[in-house]
Amino acid sequence: MKRLLTAGIFLPAGTVVSLAVALFGAAFEKPGPFELDPTTRMHAVWSRFAPADWPEANYGFRSEAKTWDFREAVFSGDMPAADERVTWPVPVQLVVTRWRAGWPLRTVVGVKVEGMTGGRLISTHTLWLSDDFILPYGPIWHAFILNAVLYATLLWLLTRGPFALRRLIRMKRGLCVKCGYPMGKSPVCTECGKTLLTAARPAGRSCSSTAPVRGR
Repeated sequence: MKRLLTAGIFLPAGTVVSLAVALFGAAFEKPGPFELDPTTRMHAVWSRFAPADWPEANYGFRSEAKTWDFREAVFSGDMPAADERVTWPVPVQLVVTRWRAGWPLRTVVGVKVEGMTGGRLISTHTLWLSDDFILPYGPIWHAFILNAVLYATLLWLLTRGPFALRRLIRMKRGLCVKCGYPMGKSPVCTECGKTLLTAARPAGRSCSSTAPVRGR
């Protein structure tokens, strides 16, 4: 029961920390320059999120920040010189951008679909406040769960780990796990009254044991 209660406290806390880390990274870490990435994976992003009446994509770019943020953008329209490194934004007509954020795994995803000439904007799992402040919030469940467990474990180690270590050391030394007083043969600690673990008491003969009496 105690372990279930501990899990019920630390797992939600780990979930909150995981979400906070992902949103913080997406909001405040600036991406690097977009690099050309004309792969089928990039065009799969386009085919999944772009409206059906849009033309095929011409270019795919990716940008990954140092730690938190990963962005993919697929463009259709006129491009400047075919440079492998371009700055954002570029003069294109249609664009699909996908954000993924989180650490150590990417845990949230968001998509923004823009028709720059027609003023068309579709946001999916994205809180778009400005070009510099975009928050993806669609969960990537397997990564989200793993990150939550990781952060829950770290929180437990930081808050409960030192006490568990102290308890283990006291048990090894034959001391009361609560107050550190030397344990005798009493079932409770004579200093604080805590019930002692049988396995933690130092080995020895019981006070009721008696040596065999030699016959006269």
